[in-house]
Amino acid sequence: YVSSQRSVLIGVLEASIKPVRFAQIVKDYSVDSGLIFDLFDELLKNGQIKGSLLGGRQVSSAVFIPTIFTKAQEQFVKSFFKQNGFIG
Repeated sequence: YVSSQRSVLIGVLEASIKPVRFAQIVKDYSVDSGLIFDLFDELLKNGQIKGSLLGGRQVSSAVFIPTIFTKAQEQFVKSFFKQNGFIG
């Protein structure tokens, strides 16, 4: 059971290119809300997913922010400032 839950969570989080709410993962993919944080911590520690958790450790408020999203946002901001002559 835990292994299948881990597989589902890996799939969802690895495929994420934008922030995803844990409440939505629990609802859409039937991930056990009692396991989700332990599995998340394990996957993050093992390097199987890359990103961060915002909003605390309650399913209703937790949001996974993938590293790829953060990097894209940083690149957009840098590009904007460079194109508009704010930085050289």
